[in-house]
Amino acid sequence: MKRLLSLIQDKANYKPHPMEQQVPLLDDTQLAQTQAIIHEHPLNWQDYLRIKSRSYYLLGIEFAKQTGKQIKSHKMNYCLGFCACFVVVLVVTLLLTILAKTPIVFLRLAELMAGEMDVNVVPLEGGYRLNYTEFELILNQKEDQSQYKLHSPRSTSQIDLWPQENCHMTPTMECIGQERKAALWMIDFDKEQVMQLGREWDYPFPGVGEIYLSDRIAKDIGAHQGDIVFTRIDLYGLLKEGWIYVVQDQVTPAFMLPFTVKGIYSDPRGKYPTRWSRGALIEIKHFTTFLLDHIQASLNTEQRNRLAQLNLYNYVDQIVVNLPADIRMQYYIDSNYDRIQQEVTHYSSNLIYEVGFTVVRANLPIMRYLRNYNILNLFLGLIK
Repeated sequence: MKRLLSLIQDKANYKPHPMEQQVPLLDDTQLAQTQAIIHEHPLNWQDYLRIKSRSYYLLGIEFAKQTGKQIKSHKMNYCLGFCACFVVVLVVTLLLTILAKTPIVFLRLAELMAGEMDVNVVPLEGGYRLNYTEFELILNQKEDQSQYKLHSPRSTSQIDLWPQENCHMTPTMECIGQERKAALWMIDFDKEQVMQLGREWDYPFPGVGEIYLSDRIAKDIGAHQGDIVFTRIDLYGLLKEGWIYVVQDQVTPAFMLPFTVKGIYSDPRGKYPTRWSRGALIEIKHFTTFLLDHIQASLNTEQRNRLAQLNLYNYVDQIVVNLPADIRMQYYIDSNYDRIQQEVTHYSSNLIYEVGFTVVRANLPIMRYLRNYNILNLFLGLIK
């Protein structure tokens, strides 16, 4: 009862707000006149948009004034809030950028392990060699040859090395002491530079009779830049049918060949897989001339003539094919390994079909190592 009496008393003592007193209600006559004016002068859409935009502008001005007053009265709170929002936006933007680039990081890690080789074409059966001249001719006749224009031949073998002081200049070239084994890559430096196989390789190209040694094998034999090292190379194992063509089934021993150390490197820089800690590199274009200068005494006239005519590009054991630089990242910039594998496999399958799928096969060195990062890459892709 007391609550009811209080409400009645408040209603009796109520006084209208000054604003309410300044805006009197329209009577029926005034309302009719107002409606007649609106009917005679209706607003078109341009007037409507102008009035609406004006109202938004005034609302924005008022909002800015009120915000300014709040900031002045609570400066510390505003600074803390602004800094918090800035840090959050910065961190989120940074994380999204990193996640978008993770496929590139994994690609670089795979290149360090496998070498910068997208497709490695090798004979279907071991013991045979590939004709790079014919391989290049087939791809040049292909309509979309621009996708397969980056390729280079390679021949590999295992060699034994000795320092010069351990070898004696005799007809049989005898070397004493324990030999050191290394993996030899005979490559075309010019072609590999064009196809960016070993993008960071900045050493000068080797000349006739020059060789690059990894620091591990150079340390084993105590070699330095400019030194002479002797290598024992099985030419039949290196050239196969090419060497058979030269000697015509004559049995020949492994030859001792002196090389000048052009340089020593600590990192192959994508030229070959890093698991080969003891490696050596020579230029394939100069090898025939080098052989003629050092083993001609062991060959007869006919053999020397056949060796002079020998094209080493017709007797390589692998051909490296890389994706063109302008489309390469389109194949690898994906967090889904299966999609990357599908695209790269499709590319290599078309290549093998053109050159002869019955005699060659394709290895995918980078894909083999990308598989190791498959789960992590897929997980980061889900976060995005």
